[in-house]
Amino acid sequence: MISYRKKGKFVKKNVKKYLLSEFLGLRQGKENSTLPANYTDKCFNFTMQDSRLKEGYGVKKLKSVDGDDYEPTQYTIERIYAYPSNKRNERELVLSAEDVIYRLKESEKYWQFQNLFPSHEEGALTTVDERPVLLIPKKNKGIYIYNGFNFSDAEVNIAPTAMCSHYGRVFAVDKNDEYRLIFSDVGDPTNWNVSLDEGGRIYMDVEDGRILKLISHGGHLYIFREYSIYRLTAYGDQRDFVMKKVANTTAKVWKDTVALCDNRIIFLTRAGAYQFDGYNVGEIMKGYSSYLTGIVGKPFGSFFNGKYYLALKNKYSDGKNNVEGSDNVSNEDINDTLLTYDTQSGDVSLSGNVYIKNMQPLRSRDGEECLLAVGYSLYYLGYVDKGSGFFERPVEKIWESPRIDFLSPDEEKEIDGISVPEGGSYVFGISADGSIRRDYQVDGRKKYIPIGIRGKSFVFTIRAKSGSKDILSPYVYVKS
Repeated sequence: MISYRKKGKFVKKNVKKYLLSEFLGLRQGKENSTLPANYTDKCFNFTMQDSRLKEGYGVKKLKSVDGDDYEPTQYTIERIYAYPSNKRNERELVLSAEDVIYRLKESEKYWQFQNLFPSHEEGALTTVDERPVLLIPKKNKGIYIYNGFNFSDAEVNIAPTAMCSHYGRVFAVDKNDEYRLIFSDVGDPTNWNVSLDEGGRIYMDVEDGRILKLISHGGHLYIFREYSIYRLTAYGDQRDFVMKKVANTTAKVWKDTVALCDNRIIFLTRAGAYQFDGYNVGEIMKGYSSYLTGIVGKPFGSFFNGKYYLALKNKYSDGKNNVEGSDNVSNEDINDTLLTYDTQSGDVSLSGNVYIKNMQPLRSRDGEECLLAVGYSLYYLGYVDKGSGFFERPVEKIWESPRIDFLSPDEEKEIDGISVPEGGSYVFGISADGSIRRDYQVDGRKKYIPIGIRGKSFVFTIRAKSGSKDILSPYVYVKS
């Protein structure tokens, strides 16, 4: 019961005060028809943390170590490859584009390129004569080898769709037979001759599907197939190699979502998200499985600084892909959402209107510097960071409550008003019974805003622009 003064008298109104939300996360199947609406089905470009709505994740334009813009590339970027620089404050960037491979050393400032024919498939970083070399698959067959100075053409009779360096050998999958694992000689990625003293091949049955991804972890090589995971023990002499099936997956694996995340491997299937510790598979992000099963196109996952990032397209999204230069790309193939999963806390956030095709951690002498990202038909690189937006394009941040009837679905109520604490600026929206809708501007100052909307059920929204301050929950006053 709340008292207030009206025409010189104190009048009592049957008004209850509710906290709108503690902003605990996405709903994850939790049902709630009253306030506080701690869990929601719709929250984009915000992160929910410490009972606040904070800036979400987006993509910012990558600048040089000195803070200058890089020159744009002449051709659109397709894939980013990792090559570690051996100098402090020095970056080494290697990119594939249409019939071109670009490289840039920080000291040079300008992209150098060669007219080569990469396939844009996954590459591998290995060591030859104690020096790092980067292997990049060619468009038809063969491998380019980059040693930090030049590209050489290893005219080998393979067309890799997946590669991984493991104990001196390079293991790969050939697109002409994706049920067979092949490997090079020790220390020589140009020698794939089949011999007990050189390279070799391991044939696998077809029941578990094609080989999709190879991960070296914990002294073993893990082989991700469409419906299973195998472990290969491969030290030294290939006569001692041991292959063992260690897990089945519940559904077909999405190839480019498989990523090593510290001491585990995270991947997506058509049934949801999972982690694998080398022995067991366990589901993660359980509350979001219905959302994750709606993924289509070409999702791509990567790990950086304790977080797993997943670029995705959900078939239930609005399909508005206003992406510059994307006319020749299938609407279904354009990832338009970035999911961020904190591997320690389990927190999940979603960022919309973020169009990422490929991601790769940038490695320097001092470790991993940032998570590089590239969009569709773009001529410059970005990196994933807190701060919603996509390459300087602002995006709208939105939080929306479930439908709230205050546990009395058949009774009419009145939203008397809201009291807002000091904080970020936003637009507070309210709709009643799916028809009446009003918006109210919140300017960041502490105040009470009268509303006076009647209805049986309500949906509340908070909308803000990129760069706004943290938002604390308002209180909602309801008169029955």
